[in-house]
Amino acid sequence: MVGVVVFAFFLLAVLLVVVVIAGGYASGKKAQPVKRQQPVRDLQIAKAAAVDIEVLYKQHLQNEDDERFEAWVRKHFGDTIDKRLLTKVAGVTFVNADGTNRQELVSQCKKYQHLRLVAEPENPHDRCAIRVETLGGLQLGYLPHNFNLPFGPERWNVVVRDVHLADGDTSASLIICLLRTAENDPLTESDRWFMARFGSQVDRYYAWQIERYNGLNLDGSDRQALIAKCHRGDQLILDLETGNGNCFGLMRVCNSQSQILGYLDIQRSRWLGSEMSSGRKWQAVAFQQLSTPGGKRRFLEIICFRLR
Repeated sequence: MVGVVVFAFFLLAVLLVVVVIAGGYASGKKAQPVKRQQPVRDLQIAKAAAVDIEVLYKQHLQNEDDERFEAWVRKHFGDTIDKRLLTKVAGVTFVNADGTNRQELVSQCKKYQHLRLVAEPENPHDRCAIRVETLGGLQLGYLPHNFNLPFGPERWNVVVRDVHLADGDTSASLIICLLRTAENDPLTESDRWFMARFGSQVDRYYAWQIERYNGLNLDGSDRQALIAKCHRGDQLILDLETGNGNCFGLMRVCNSQSQILGYLDIQRSRWLGSEMSSGRKWQAVAFQQLSTPGGKRRFLEIICFRLR
């Protein structure tokens, strides 16, 4: 009888040891962090910014909140908006030069709040940089460096679409909606001339003025003399500058002999370069010679157009 009791106590002790060891092993394992699920819209926007494509806002209409935002846009802008783009604001974790914290500024933003875009052509890191700031001039960040913004910031209204507050190790983030104002100007002389000559061949065209139209080219030709020889309808050559000079990244405008007449500005160069690199066929013709206010320099108004 005593032997049975001893044997029972022995089995109980063994079981207790097994339980203690198993519990210690389980408690010694590190807890695995729970991955937060990012909202579907955020993933779409992040992917779009990463591959450098334009995101049409209406492609992301998903719920009643999106519909309310669309109704707000129609109420405040009417029929003046012809395009909508969504993007996350980049660089929101940095501190501004004046000491203000962008994370704090982002957290204070409200949905539907109006913001503005400001080009930074003198930015040493990216001459195409466009900063995002409040109407009071407080910088929130930048447009993503690979985000193509056609026609420059002056054509776009900026509205806060969503604010995601900081949560643990996740920084606060800001999603903005860019609303492009449609141009309803009557047909100009260049419109009428161009449509009469090329209208059936193209699906988009723009009248732009060239810059950097003074000075000598590497072949010794004078740009002012070359411009003086240009006539309405002359075929021009568009070519993106890829060297290491001061015009790197700008779109060259050349005559039919490939002599440089001038350049397009930074924003137009960047947008048109992206269009051409994607396989779209763009051409240009001279429309008219113009003079600087003092009459000392000549430059060209050209028409760039995309073939159907």
